[in-house]
Amino acid sequence: MSDAIIIGFLQGLLEWLPVSSKSMIILYLVNAASVSGETAYSLAMFLHFSTATAALIMFRSDFLKVIKYIINREYSSDDSSVLFRSLLVTIVLGAAIGLPLYLLTRYFILELSGLLLTCFIGLFLILTGLFLKYSKSLKGLKSLEQIGTVDMVLAGFMQGLSALPGLSRSGLVASTFLMRNVEKETALRLTFIISVPIIYGMAIAEFVVGLGFRASLEEFGTINILIALVTSFILSLISLRMMLELARRLDFTKFLICFGSLTFALALVTIMLS
Repeated sequence: MSDAIIIGFLQGLLEWLPVSSKSMIILYLVNAASVSGETAYSLAMFLHFSTATAALIMFRSDFLKVIKYIINREYSSDDSSVLFRSLLVTIVLGAAIGLPLYLLTRYFILELSGLLLTCFIGLFLILTGLFLKYSKSLKGLKSLEQIGTVDMVLAGFMQGLSALPGLSRSGLVASTFLMRNVEKETALRLTFIISVPIIYGMAIAEFVVGLGFRASLEEFGTINILIALVTSFILSLISLRMMLELARRLDFTKFLICFGSLTFALALVTIMLS
């Protein structure tokens, strides 16, 4: 139960930050709770269901705009059509790229030992940090209404890549928007909005298709999974607004690069000594 509360806390707090919540959950479960890599990945993916629901509630007015736009094309606020196209493009591209990477992760990457998997995650955390470091130096000028098809395509591509352990969805997508000269506040807001459908899709796929989730029910326990979901959802509702503010102020690039380097180095040294 304590492990369930901890991973629920990690998911609810870190999903809104560019530090890859699923990677932190996998690292904790594999190294501290002695859970298999497959079960850890399944739990990390499925827990996104709770934070996606929190984001859906928080940005419900934006999703209502999209629904009204779909039902009645004559209705159009300043940003409803942009939101609709952004969701459409990123869902299609995110699924097309993310599903093969999801299968690659499940059938190959998760077969690595716990230490090798930790090395792999550490490397990708470093890459995410470097990506963020570059985008931080750019000054955004585009508003939501000025976001174009190329911006959406690149965001969808990055969203698909985040199926790999160690790559942060929010970090990659927000950085992509920033590198496309989008205003920082707009980049953060749109990053969270377009992540909701793809997160639901991956969580449902893990539940319906992923054999690892069925195994995790036995290894981790149904009650503990429910505890983790509830913990994550409650914390997400509380922390999302705070995280939006913190993400505009704090520098996560150094954290990712240092933490990723430390994770990789410690795992590598342990492998060499074992």
